[in-house]
Amino acid sequence: MKNIKTSDILLFQVLNNVPRVLLITRKDDQFAGGKVAIPGGHLDEGETPLEGGIRELYEETGIDVKPIYNIIKPVMYNVPNQDKYRKYNGITYVGNLPLNHMYKLTPQPNEVKDVRWYEINQIPYNNMAFDHGDVVKFIIDKIRQYQY
Repeated sequence: MKNIKTSDILLFQVLNNVPRVLLITRKDDQFAGGKVAIPGGHLDEGETPLEGGIRELYEETGIDVKPIYNIIKPVMYNVPNQDKYRKYNGITYVGNLPLNHMYKLTPQPNEVKDVRWYEINQIPYNNMAFDHGDVVKFIIDKIRQYQY
């Protein structure tokens, strides 16, 4: 996985037997403003993709998964020009956040308008930024394949 420049982390959590995913809504004045997205972004100099994804997740949502980083697994690798939104190599990680993990959802005021959990049957695919709708669908489909 050479030249990865972006990293996203899609967190799942099951509450009352209902799976849900954590997504952000980008601020209106940002690129893809008002759109829903997977938490993530550009890597800082010297960061590994996992380190960058964990940092971006914390900055954008307030959830710190550093103590439980082993729940995070790479699931999708994107290449530039794979779709009209990708200008960089990127990777998406997925993890199932334990219910007992303590956090407070706090959107980053510079980039994020809202952060919240969406039940998987209520994901706003028609209002998602970049290729994130396709990424979420792909990951959910893969999880469903392994459940049966």
